[in-house]
Amino acid sequence: ICPPCGTYNHGFYPQFYPQSAPKTNFGGQTLALSPGFRQGAVQSDQGLETHMSQITLEGPVVPAASGNTKSVVILLHGYGADGSDLIGLAPELAKFLPDTIFYAPNAPHPCEMSPFGRQWFSLASYDPEFLRRDAQTMPTALKALAQGARENTASIEDFIVKVLTTHKLDTSKVALVGFSQGTM
Repeated sequence: ICPPCGTYNHGFYPQFYPQSAPKTNFGGQTLALSPGFRQGAVQSDQGLETHMSQITLEGPVVPAASGNTKSVVILLHGYGADGSDLIGLAPELAKFLPDTIFYAPNAPHPCEMSPFGRQWFSLASYDPEFLRRDAQTMPTALKALAQGARENTASIEDFIVKVLTTHKLDTSKVALVGFSQGTM
C-alpha cells in the first residue's frame, strides 16, 4: 500500500518498503518493486518472478521503430477505455525511444459502465458524491478500491514477466505508464 495515498503501488516508494523488497535499477535510480512481487511467485526461465495468474492480458503492440528492441514501455489505460486508448502515444514516444517496444494491454474485466470499455477493477462501491457528504465512509470505499487493485496485480506482473522474457530483457528495461485507474 502506498502510504501517502492508501492505494496499492501506483508508484515506487523505496522509503516506505522494507529493506527486503525487491529492487530494480531504472535510468540510474534504484526503485523498489511492489512488496507482493515475491509472494506466491515462481521463477521464469529468465529468472524473473511470475505468479502464473489465471488471467492473460492482451492488447495492441507497436514494435521498436529501429527494429532492435532494447527496452519496453507498458501503457495501462484508464477506467472504461482499452489498450487502444493509449497506444496512440507510441509513435510520438518512439521518436525519442527508437529501441523501445510499446505494449498497451486491455484490462481483464469488461467495464460495468461502458459496453465497449474495460476496467482493472470494479468501481461499484465508489461514490465520490456520497464520500463528500460522509467522510466516515471514505476509508471503507478506499479499502475496497485498494483491494480491487491488489487483485489484479498478479496479472499485470505476469504480463511484465512475459514481455521481458519474450525480449530477453531485465526489469531495468521496462517502464510502466498509467492513466487514471491504470496508475493504481
